[in-house]
Amino acid sequence: MTLLHKPFRLYPGEWRILSLYGALFLLLVNVVLDYGYAIFKSTGYYIAESLLFSTFWLLYIPATVLLQRIYRMPVDSKLKVVLGMLVFGTHFCVYPALIYVLSRIFYYHTFAFWQTLAFGFTHYFISATLLYSFITFVIYVTSPGYDSKSIECDADENTNQPLTSMLVSDSQNKSISILLSDIYYFSACTPYVGIHHPNKKYLNTNTLKSLSALLDGNRFVRIHKSYIVNVDKVIMCQSRLNGDYDITLTDGTILRVSRVYAKNFKTRFRVGQRVTV
Repeated sequence: MTLLHKPFRLYPGEWRILSLYGALFLLLVNVVLDYGYAIFKSTGYYIAESLLFSTFWLLYIPATVLLQRIYRMPVDSKLKVVLGMLVFGTHFCVYPALIYVLSRIFYYHTFAFWQTLAFGFTHYFISATLLYSFITFVIYVTSPGYDSKSIECDADENTNQPLTSMLVSDSQNKSISILLSDIYYFSACTPYVGIHHPNKKYLNTNTLKSLSALLDGNRFVRIHKSYIVNVDKVIMCQSRLNGDYDITLTDGTILRVSRVYAKNFKTRFRVGQRVTV
């Protein structure tokens, strides 16, 4: 039995929580380091200013969310890199603007934009580069595209053994195995794939394209850019007289068969000795 699963993944809500805790932790570390540096150099320490300039790390919250969305976009990898660098640069530009506004409103002294910009690059550029690289790596390895590549490599080693089951997560986030023969169809629910099972609808982080290459082509057939159907669950096929077809599944679901995929579907449908209306 071959299992299709994703060992580790982070959903958008989890990314927001993780970025919030991470940013607060970095802010706290920065404040403590400022205090330690002041003691070491025997200089004055002002916690209000330390907190103000430590807001650099709070900007990682929106930055991380943006990076996570960028790396889930169905665009070229080079464009993702460019957009990621744009987020990096925007971070350093927003920081002095934020310091200027906050200091003008809440502090006696207003810190100039260009002065703070130079401070940010001097003090945070190396650490920010390392942290952005780490965040990008984590987002990449937990993205659907990365998981699909690893699954395709596993499938190449078992080319004569099509998938018979797959792992999905239940409401308690526990992995359970379901038989592919029980599945009615797969649907595109960007950035996920919906798995329509008799028990419930599950979500998977692969793509329809990657699944199509792994599933048994005699049973699971692409019928639309948004659907892969289990032909064993089809009980009726009716022409729309324009090249498209409507199919009815055993649970009463009606799906559209696009004319682009109609020929291959009808071939598989007739092979199973079903009646076409």
